[in-house]
Amino acid sequence: MINAGPNINSPATEWSPSFSYDGLKLYFSSGYPFRPGHVGSLDLYVSEWDGSHWGLAINLGEEVNTYGIDYCPSIASDDTTLYFASHHHHYLPCWHGPAIDIFVAYFTNGIWTNVENICEPINTNAWEDSPFISLDGDTLYFASRRDGGYDNIYFSVRQPTGIKGNDEFLKNDMYDVNVFPNPFNDQLNIKFELNKQSSFNIRVFNLLGQEIYEDHLTLNTGINVYKWPNGFHMNSEYPSGIYFLNISNNGAIFRTKFTKLE
Repeated sequence: MINAGPNINSPATEWSPSFSYDGLKLYFSSGYPFRPGHVGSLDLYVSEWDGSHWGLAINLGEEVNTYGIDYCPSIASDDTTLYFASHHHHYLPCWHGPAIDIFVAYFTNGIWTNVENICEPINTNAWEDSPFISLDGDTLYFASRRDGGYDNIYFSVRQPTGIKGNDEFLKNDMYDVNVFPNPFNDQLNIKFELNKQSSFNIRVFNLLGQEIYEDHLTLNTGINVYKWPNGFHMNSEYPSGIYFLNISNNGAIFRTKFTKLE
């Protein structure tokens, strides 16, 4: 047995390690308040292997870490999707406080962001934590107290399977577009970060190539989050399945595939 070293371990609590697919990154939680950037009781960190030892642990940032407990990270094989447990993201939809819920965050443009509560049927008014995502990203194992008493182990299988998370974005000097999450249950989020006012055309196609939705946006400088289905179309019936999204701006076209789940 070998201690992971002073960049990982501290006089406080360290636990719930998770390795990246290539084995070169170690995600873990720590309660040591003197680490740079530490926010709450337990924060999430990552350390990189340099060939001989684990490097200085880096805090995953204030959008992931809260003033409460954030722990049990599980990094997906794409190295851009992170599942974790928390009891302090109160402002997000589906919150089941005061119990612990499972959340997901996405690595975009060098930071961990776009934190989402993964909602029902995984999260309940009981305690859910210790997520572990399978290598193919289709099965999530986790602990829950939904049946009362102590923790039991459950798993949830994503349907349909085989769809990778979105890791693309549309970017130039004037704007940066990020689409998340994939798959989604209620709404697909499209985040526009603009240096100046700009116009975009959004078109959604079904698996048969039929256009089912179109919208034209004129967005202001700064961060704008567009959600699909949106407005009147929230009442439309879009069945589960694979869809294609086209976002165009002055001749530039971004096209990606995403999945809607019931």
